Amino acid sequence: MKATASRGIDWLMMMALMPSMLVVGGSVMKADNAADKLLTDFVGAFALAELHGDTDFLEQTLTGDFLAIGPRGFKLTREQWIERHASGDLKHTSFAWDDLRVRSYGEAAIVTGRQTQQGAYKGHDIGGEFRGTLVAVLIDDNWRIAGLHLSPLCA
Repeated sequence: MKATASRGIDWLMMMALMPSMLVVGGSVMKADNAADKLLTDFVGAFALAELHGDTDFLEQTLTGDFLAIGPRGFKLTREQWIERHASGDLKHTSFAWDDLRVRSYGEAAIVTGRQTQQGAYKGHDIGGEFRGTLVAVLIDDNWRIAGLHLSPLCA
């Protein structure tokens, strides 16, 4: 199982940068086996793409029918997700996932964890901590994201 991040950001460069993105608030992501490690690295690559607004990576990584449910219940399609970055409306100053748990099912996986972010969307603060569920699928030996659901963490 090759499992690359596809075109866009160079996968090896992403892995070299990964340690800074995979530890937030002292909580380190755990990978129980090599397949889980590939998926946690993949989520880290996604986090870096989000941080830097890498639309090339997102275009290659999000499935055609990708659907995200935001922390306030709104829905975003693949096109809407990417457009937030392409338009310049979304600016992250930090973005990371940690406290990951991977459950693999062959060519599909569910990754749960905590997403923390700071930034602005159209000038409005979007900072916060969220519990997230990411649905990953293996297509042509590449992990892709089919779905994402975020819920706010209460203090």
